Amino acid sequence: MTNEAERHAVDHSGRGEMQRLAKVMAGRGICSRRTADRLIAEGLVLVDGESVPPNGRLVLPDAEITVLPEGQAQLDAQLTIMLHKPVGVVSNLALPGQKEAADLLVPENMANPDDPLNHKHQQQINNNVSSFHVAGRLDYESSGMLILTQDGVIARALTGADHNIQKEYIVRVISPDRDDISQAQLRDLNRPIRDAGETLRALQVDRLGEGKLRFILNEGRKHHVRRMCAAVDLQVVTLKRVRIGELRLGNLKPSRWRFLDRKDIELLVSGEQRGRTRRHKNTRRRRTGNNQR
Repeated sequence: MTNEAERHAVDHSGRGEMQRLAKVMAGRGICSRRTADRLIAEGLVLVDGESVPPNGRLVLPDAEITVLPEGQAQLDAQLTIMLHKPVGVVSNLALPGQKEAADLLVPENMANPDDPLNHKHQQQINNNVSSFHVAGRLDYESSGMLILTQDGVIARALTGADHNIQKEYIVRVISPDRDDISQAQLRDLNRPIRDAGETLRALQVDRLGEGKLRFILNEGRKHHVRRMCAAVDLQVVTLKRVRIGELRLGNLKPSRWRFLDRKDIELLVSGEQRGRTRRHKNTRRRRTGNNQR
């Protein structure tokens, strides 16, 4: 069946439009499409109790999808890391001579080096560091909490166009024309700001002290906070991300990193629909719906 035909394949029993199996698996939060394609090719996925051709198939929206134990073990083995990115390091896609976040994932920077489980996971990093993807970049001059993950579902939850996860930043600013942040500037930061053809919003901006602000966002455009500050004549001196979802950076020192466990990940994706990140061996009629902004 051609791709065009696949897009328009409809089950005439009224159970819905037929879709690619990998797309359905990703939509239910079982795994990313790329991972789904790999599991399908390895014969580790059943649909309604039956094996699937290596190139996949079209399925109904309410099909029963089973990931076999070997495949589930692969999903459970995917790692997610929290790094305290320092200023002067790029999140990814480094140019020659630049250091990027993945370069810091070495044993001497591990927050808990004596944990035997960490040594096991470290070998997994050494073998395939390129499999970790940055989920929500920080620019070169910013610091704080950076998530690197092998899990496509977590990456999508944090960066997808429909994500609704809060991110908190502590920002130190100076004002060229006055000693401190004015009430008018604070008021304007809590309203939509038009810049370069885009509308920039913050859920909340609070003054924490002289020259110090807290931004809470649930969307992230390029240089979002810096552009909002510039629009009200404030210059950013330092910018640090301290929270994603309900997971906080805490006392993790710059350049240090640690693995996230299940509890951490639940906190990380707090605010996103839970169905996106829960995995089930047998899943029927699970739908993610749309997030509200």
